[in-house]
Amino acid sequence: MCTFYRALMKANGTEIREWDAAHGHMYDSALAGSSSLQAAVLRALKIENGNAMGHHCALLAWDMDKFYDSIDFAILAEELIEHEFPPELMVIGMLAHQAPRILKVGQCISSPIVDTGNSILAGCQTSVSFTRALFWKLIDRLIFAMPRNPT
Repeated sequence: MCTFYRALMKANGTEIREWDAAHGHMYDSALAGSSSLQAAVLRALKIENGNAMGHHCALLAWDMDKFYDSIDFAILAEELIEHEFPPELMVIGMLAHQAPRILKVGQCISSPIVDTGNSILAGCQTSVSFTRALFWKLIDRLIFAMPRNPT
């Protein structure tokens, strides 16, 4: 990742965190201040309570292994605009995710990888926020479909 992009993201990290807090879903367990342990314990508690009350209980876990490599950038842009993601950060983030890449291992450098497909970068500050916008409607619909069993 280029130095300019890193500097821009560092300077605008506060703006991204503010957007996350303002636009994250109420059931989003990946917001700042949340922990995966806390989310797992809460899920286990709900299952135990349901079981104690004689309800049938199930846990559905999503395997997100390939998700970050299957992003439709046109849909992503629409969702980011709808959720009022800062436009300048959206554009620079999209450019960074779709830019040609060069791999370096030791002293070896690859030829430029021009076709990055539908992949967003792991570890990029915008990746989680981008996926937050993509999942918002799905999570909201699931909550209304099963109000006693929030996703």
